[in-house]
Amino acid sequence: MTNEPVKKVLIVGCGIAGLTLAIALRQRKVEVEILEKTSKLGEVGAAISLAPNSTRILQSLNFDSKRARCTDAGSYSEYNEEGVAVDFVDLHKVVEDVGAPWWLVHRADLHEELTRLATEAEDPAWGPKAALVLDCQVVEVDTERGIVVDQHGKRYQGDLIVGADGVRSVVRQEVTGRLEEPSIYSGHSAYRSLYSVEELLQDPVTRPFVENPTFQNWVGKDGRRCLLYPCRDNTLLNLFAPTLMNADDAVESWRAKGKTEDLIEAFKMFPERLQKLLAKDPSPALWQIRDRNPVRGWQKGKAVLIGDAAHAMLPHQGQGASQSIEDASTLPIFLLDAPETMNLTEKLKAFEEFRYPRVTAVQERSRAQKEGPHERLGRLPSILIWEKIYEQTAYDVREEAEAVAVNLRR
Repeated sequence: MTNEPVKKVLIVGCGIAGLTLAIALRQRKVEVEILEKTSKLGEVGAAISLAPNSTRILQSLNFDSKRARCTDAGSYSEYNEEGVAVDFVDLHKVVEDVGAPWWLVHRADLHEELTRLATEAEDPAWGPKAALVLDCQVVEVDTERGIVVDQHGKRYQGDLIVGADGVRSVVRQEVTGRLEEPSIYSGHSAYRSLYSVEELLQDPVTRPFVENPTFQNWVGKDGRRCLLYPCRDNTLLNLFAPTLMNADDAVESWRAKGKTEDLIEAFKMFPERLQKLLAKDPSPALWQIRDRNPVRGWQKGKAVLIGDAAHAMLPHQGQGASQSIEDASTLPIFLLDAPETMNLTEKLKAFEEFRYPRVTAVQERSRAQKEGPHERLGRLPSILIWEKIYEQTAYDVREEAEAVAVNLRR
């Protein structure tokens, strides 16, 4: 492998990881081409939480939180089955301490703003706009020559191929040399809903859920929980409600529909006011929460994996998107700031060695939280909340990556 500089990058996948990487590379004046299998962009799903460890990165990439209609997270409250508040965390203090905001955002709004920055935004200090190729299903990957071929037989070539193509990554199969391993059903499925804040305000029973933009976590003794938080300029209230369920009763899809009566039945142990809220969505989404073991060996030749392609995560830590953003922001540091004497393979290995411990720890913590004692007891002790928040959100991944890149020069 030569020491030639990376001037053009092919990014397979136009999700959060791929778009964030495209923006970060534009900032470093690297040419980018994004290959997306769908014929039309449009993110599906509901809302996500972006903690300060990722929002500080997005701010550095000129992300416009107002354009993306982000809602600032004000606090975290936890309730037991009786509806009694058992814990409270002032997230304003967390934000002040770590120096970056905590955003609650609809995935579609996040995706739209990232797409704008990658492919449309003008900035004289940046490189050219990323080229976006739609309806481009990658069917062949040549990691030695940096070539991919789509379903039409068209070839694309770059100095680096980045597999940001999610949990069913085509690039991963070529990089690891293994066929796709089936995911494992975690034993939990999750209901997802979005409720109109305006409608909830009109009902005196549901009004308290939306009077203040905040996380509300209703936790049952058997581990069932309903996590509520606002998004889209506080006009929508997002529900994430995992529960034990037979694998045959849910599918691994954002678009699968559940039944409102089943949702209410699953959480009947909670107070009537929460059940009345749940009843307001006539067609909640229902999807399996599936687990995948951590992947080792993210790189091969002129190819590397990031985001869900490298480390798909259970949702219990709310860090999946944030870890993808961390990947995307640090890969350019290893590509462009590591010693020129290092070849591409060495740089990519250094990137994986840097990121693997962090993402694996988050993966394992998410697994532990699903089965941890606090779930069975019906609450998460304050000390664990604070430790989790500060350990994950105060971390400045770019600062760490830059320090590692400097040390590689010694």
